[in-house]
Amino acid sequence: MGEKDVTVENFSRFLTSLADSGRYYKLGSASVANVTFDGPDMRDQIVEITDNYIHNLETQHQLSDCSPQMKDRLPVQPEIQASFIELPNLRIAQRATYDAEEELIGCLEGTRIHLLRRIAWWGDLVDSKRIYWLCGKAGTGKSTLAYTVADKLNEQRRPGGKFFPKRGEHDRGHAKRLFPTIAGQLARQIPGFGDSVAHAPRSEPDLCEKNLRKRFEWLLERPLARAVKIQTTFISSLVIVIDALDECEPQNDVQKILGHLARLEQVRIFVTSRPELPVQLGFGSFNDKLHQDVLLKQAQSMSIQQYLITYLTHNFRLIRDENARPSISNVLPLTWPGEATIRLLAERAEPLFIYAATVCRWVRGDYPESKLDCVLQLASKKQSLTGMDELYDPIISQMINFLKHCGLKHNAAMSRFRLLIGSIVLLADPLFTIALSSLLKMPFEDIRQVLLRLQALLHVPDDHSLPVRLLHLSFRDFLINAKASPFYVETTEVVIFNFGRNRSIVGCRNRRRSQESARAPRPD
Repeated sequence: MGEKDVTVENFSRFLTSLADSGRYYKLGSASVANVTFDGPDMRDQIVEITDNYIHNLETQHQLSDCSPQMKDRLPVQPEIQASFIELPNLRIAQRATYDAEEELIGCLEGTRIHLLRRIAWWGDLVDSKRIYWLCGKAGTGKSTLAYTVADKLNEQRRPGGKFFPKRGEHDRGHAKRLFPTIAGQLARQIPGFGDSVAHAPRSEPDLCEKNLRKRFEWLLERPLARAVKIQTTFISSLVIVIDALDECEPQNDVQKILGHLARLEQVRIFVTSRPELPVQLGFGSFNDKLHQDVLLKQAQSMSIQQYLITYLTHNFRLIRDENARPSISNVLPLTWPGEATIRLLAERAEPLFIYAATVCRWVRGDYPESKLDCVLQLASKKQSLTGMDELYDPIISQMINFLKHCGLKHNAAMSRFRLLIGSIVLLADPLFTIALSSLLKMPFEDIRQVLLRLQALLHVPDDHSLPVRLLHLSFRDFLINAKASPFYVETTEVVIFNFGRNRSIVGCRNRRRSQESARAPRPD
């Protein structure tokens, strides 16, 4: 072995030793790649890299040595970490964060560019109005936009809070959870904020049982006022995102929430909602200089139908690719479903994005061509149902046919559907599959098979310890309001049936909450 080979071998061992010992810091792969082992200047390059590495190590040791002195000058992180101890007392809604829902995704690339740019400008311009209200009817894509805004802010590491409520879910949909949840998020980001939140219960005992005004003052207003004195610039970039404000319950609190939030002069607040009366009354009581109202239907740079075509084309391409695997016997044609079909579906869906999303969720999986044919036949039928209601009909019918194929008579299949799905949509606190089995005295696997056939309408997690949830409120409305529908659920019957059985699920529910608490993020 020559001198060159020995040098290379020794240097290789040197690098390997450093990497194995966990002290391989600043010597990146790019630097190693620049070493030319065959050139005459190989030794000089190795020496240079080694010197740089040693310099970086020395810098690291210097920083380590001075860390005790820096602790007194940088109290922010210890203060925030200490605040974690008392944050569980806030009773935050764990699943109300923007990224808690697996089904909720952002806008497709290249869509809604103009609107998203306007929202970004609103968040950046100093003289913008403090509150941005994006208003639109159910199913028009408000939550998708809110998710995109929240995700962009998160990517930019911009401080703020996110609250995505869900009507009908006791914990996540209650107005009393909004301020504690946002406070818990801000305590992890803003210097001086966490300490104020952690001490609030001492100054105001039983704070979580107080009214909205008390919660707002102690958990948001006062901590932010204190934090402004420490980091004025930091606070001025803060944005709070609240999706579906109209879904907070009780409805009487919605107007109060807006009134309190309007007092936060240092914060930008992005709100989406349906044009419900409580929200309109809340914004109607403000000065026009305080908030910017945007109707989603009027804010589209591309037409709604163009966006729907883009969305449907993208998702049907995914479905086609999923069915192109060698294990699939019936491979879909490359031209499926065709431009004409996409346009027909877009026309049928307009202006409801939830319609297009539900079609895609249902068609994905087994028998995509047959399912799509069922949807297309809806356009040729003359029926009283319209919009989402007409789409729910074939999805539920297919599930009923499955139960009948399993041996149940029609009336028995309908009764099982009403009892099971009625319990899911009516219970204040969503249950997981095992708890539903205990409550309804139905075999677990029977329930599971029914739910799996309704995944276009329900979120059915693979983890059986997570609750079964509605994907969209319109399904609940369809079941309890459409008396003309054969799938109408009589709420009184379901409530009476479950009234005497609720004790059997208390243990299951408490166990789920314990599991959710265990999964909650904790300080390192």
